[in-house]
Amino acid sequence: MDLPAQDFAMGCGFLHQIALGVPTKEIEEVLTDMPNLVNFRDYDRRTPLHIAASEGHLDICKLLVERGAMVNRSDRWGLAPLDDAHRHQYIEVVEFLQKKGGKFGSASLASNLLSACVDGDVDEVKSLLDYGKVSLGASDHDRRTPLHIAASEGHYKIVQLLCERGADVNAKDRWGSSPIDGAIVANHTECIRILKKSGGKRGSSSISMYGQEAVLDLIQIYGKVRDGVLSMDSKDVHDMLVGIGEKPTDGVVKKLFEVADMDRNGVITTDEFLENHEIFLSGRPARIILVVGGPGSGKGMLSERLAKECGVVHLSSGDLLRQEISQGTGK
Repeated sequence: MDLPAQDFAMGCGFLHQIALGVPTKEIEEVLTDMPNLVNFRDYDRRTPLHIAASEGHLDICKLLVERGAMVNRSDRWGLAPLDDAHRHQYIEVVEFLQKKGGKFGSASLASNLLSACVDGDVDEVKSLLDYGKVSLGASDHDRRTPLHIAASEGHYKIVQLLCERGADVNAKDRWGSSPIDGAIVANHTECIRILKKSGGKRGSSSISMYGQEAVLDLIQIYGKVRDGVLSMDSKDVHDMLVGIGEKPTDGVVKKLFEVADMDRNGVITTDEFLENHEIFLSGRPARIILVVGGPGSGKGMLSERLAKECGVVHLSSGDLLRQEISQGTGK
């Protein structure tokens, strides 16, 4: 498909060799000269792996996968190589493909599109859109569209493709979240950039899970007033990340700025921080654990275990109170 006639004929000839089960040495020689044939597709969108699996050629299947064959490509009927092997009862091929992540296809091309978005298979997504006539609004049982899935998985090339093809960048899933929400929670900065450029907006904001006052406290603690406006520069962001327990590299800080510094003026304002707070906090609440209970309930033992196994700092309110009293501060 979309190939010069001579290249297409050569690919079909390669499929014929696969079907005949020629020695793997000959297959290997062909792939060494023309590596792109490993994922060639004929007029029915069937790949060499489809053919090898259908004929039960286990050694050829192993060679193709070793050379980069995609194990979950779907043909025009929505079927994957695993379907072919299973239909013809080639058990060893079935077991091999499953070990390599092979899945059964679906008569629903929409389901195959969603699976391709999970796998990050941009060529499969393009093929399904070009030849399968699949709706970009197709969704799973949670009303998550292909764009939701690609964005949450961080597959930015698919996100770019779907946006170019007209996918709804502000579609809502069953929880009211848009594609950019998933990208922000997972901190996929390139997906966030593409979605924002395409007009993507937050769906149901989750700032309530932290509390706006708690989020504002961070910029008030680590930010500085510049030209009468509270903001954070790259050093402030670095210090804030260290303060909440991260170990940020310069590259991480740079990526955060690419997303949050929306007006590209070198600082992050309070509004910009509030809108993008999840990429700084990585979708996690404040790292404070309160251990409460009556005398002898095991608070100390649990706190020691948390400090030992989770790397947290144990601050005993009783110890702190006794220390203050011993110092005679009167507090």
